[in-house]
Amino acid sequence: MDMLEDDIELITLYHHIPSSSAGFGQSTCAYSNPAFGQMFKVNAQTDESGKVSLISVTVYDSLELMCGDVCLDLKLHAERSGYFKYKKDKEDVLMDFL
Repeated sequence: MDMLEDDIELITLYHHIPSSSAGFGQSTCAYSNPAFGQMFKVNAQTDESGKVSLISVTVYDSLELMCGDVCLDLKLHAERSGYFKYKKDKEDVLMDFL
């Protein structure tokens, strides 16, 4: 995620770890900085070997839809078991869209 933040200026939303005893199933999410006019979100997840096995990108045509989806993604992951290595607060996410 550091490369994504530095190279294409994504904002990290969270890094979720489902269990401290397993190295797989970790997920992360980042979204483009709305100030730059690009509207997309990137999700990645690791497999049993601990390597990224799934990357999905969602492209938006509306800041309102993007903001709502980013907040929903954060909420859904907060309801899962495990813990966050990093999590951006919802209030801070909303500030990015003002």
